[in-house]
Amino acid sequence: MDPVFSRINPVAAGMYGMSLMLALVVGYIIVRHEARRCKADPDRYNDLCFYALIAAIAGSRLFYVLVDPDVLKYDRLAVFKFWQGGLLFYGGFIGALTTAVLYLPRKGLPVANTLDILTPGIVMGQVIGQIGCLASGCMYGRPCDDFWAVTYRNPDTMAIWGVPLHPTQLYAACLSLVVFLIVWQRRFKKRFDGELFWRYVLLDGGSRMLVDHFRGDYRGKLIGDLWSVSQVIAGILILLAAVMLFRKQPKKPLR
Repeated sequence: MDPVFSRINPVAAGMYGMSLMLALVVGYIIVRHEARRCKADPDRYNDLCFYALIAAIAGSRLFYVLVDPDVLKYDRLAVFKFWQGGLLFYGGFIGALTTAVLYLPRKGLPVANTLDILTPGIVMGQVIGQIGCLASGCMYGRPCDDFWAVTYRNPDTMAIWGVPLHPTQLYAACLSLVVFLIVWQRRFKKRFDGELFWRYVLLDGGSRMLVDHFRGDYRGKLIGDLWSVSQVIAGILILLAAVMLFRKQPKKPLR
C-alpha cells in the first residue's frame, strides 16, 4: 500500500499519487509554455493531454497486469486499482502515444511537431514521478551495501522493508533530468519536426536499459533472467529512434 503523505478523512493521498499529480501539473505547464513558444494555441492541447493521461494510466496498469498476472489471482478487480501502485512506464507510453497519433490528425495538428512540443513536459513529469517512487518504494532496487543505499522502515512501503537497497528511483530521476536538459537545450536547434521526441526515446531507452540492471522489483523476465520486458522494449525503441534520427538528418550536398 502507498505510504500516506496526507490524510483528509476519509480520503488518504499517498506519496505516489501526490507525485503523479505534481508531475501532471508541471508537465502541463511546460507543454503550454512550449506551445506558446511555437506560436501555437495552448488551449488546443487541453483535450489531448486529458485523453493521453487516461490512456497512459490505463496502459501502464494493463501492462503491469500482463507482466505479472498473479496480481489478479486473489482480486479480479485489481487491474482497476492503479492507486495501489503497479504502473509500468512503457504500457503508459504506448497507450499515450497511440492516443496522440490517432487524435492529432483529426484536430488538424501536425503529429511530429506536436510530439516535440509535448516532449519536455513528458520528461519533467518523469523526473517528478521517479522521485515520488523513491518516497513510496515502487521500482525499488536490489539489495546492496553501498553507503548511498536506502532502507525503507515504513511497513506500508512498496519496497522490501528493512533491507539496504539500490536507490534506483534516484538513478532514474537523475538520468531523466539529464535527458530533460538535453531536450530543453536542443529545442532551439532542432533540424526537423520530431527530432526532440526521437532523441528523448533514444536517451530514455538507454537510461532504462542501464537502471533496470539494478532494480529488484518484479518486471517479468525474458531470455533466462538477463533481460526484463522493459529492457527488451527499450532496446527495440532505441533501434527505432536511431533509425528515425538517421533518416531525418539533412543530407550534405555532394562536392
